[in-house]
Amino acid sequence: MLNSENRQNGVDNAHDRDAVAQQMLEIAQDLALGLHPHRRGTLRVNLDSTLDRDLGLDSLGRVELLLRLERTFKVHLGEQLLAEVQTLRELLDAVQRAGRIAPVAMPSQAAVVLEPVQTTPVEARTLLEVLDWHVANHPDRLHVRLEDADERGETITYQALRDRALAVAGGLCGRRRDHA
Repeated sequence: MLNSENRQNGVDNAHDRDAVAQQMLEIAQDLALGLHPHRRGTLRVNLDSTLDRDLGLDSLGRVELLLRLERTFKVHLGEQLLAEVQTLRELLDAVQRAGRIAPVAMPSQAAVVLEPVQTTPVEARTLLEVLDWHVANHPDRLHVRLEDADERGETITYQALRDRALAVAGGLCGRRRDHA
């Protein structure tokens, strides 16, 4: 149910829900394609799409989707929602219950578009092997962009991620020797 402010302002409920639903579908599709670029020609997203099976979102993907929705619609959805919802329609209902339903303009920052990867690390059996494969095949490719509250951000390539991971691992090994 829409909050009383929306009703008092004469907001067209059906129109608002449709606009929010459309924005949510775009956000979900962008995230799913970012995580699974090989599905660019086959991914179909609708309100009944399941987060795990249809969109391929694991727990981190669900967290990222939740954060994007909270930022876009200026609502707080709560972490418990991650375990409760299975479809985009359930997320839409949660956004609607959270209060503000009116669409909010997307950030002006341009989306990062990555070229599709021609092959995948099918032989990799661990995350470290996957990371090593990416470093060997495209070390300067964007792995993740971290944004802060001011919408400045940091981009991390596969090579930078590997270098930082090795530095952390080295520090942990040094601590272990110090405490042994």
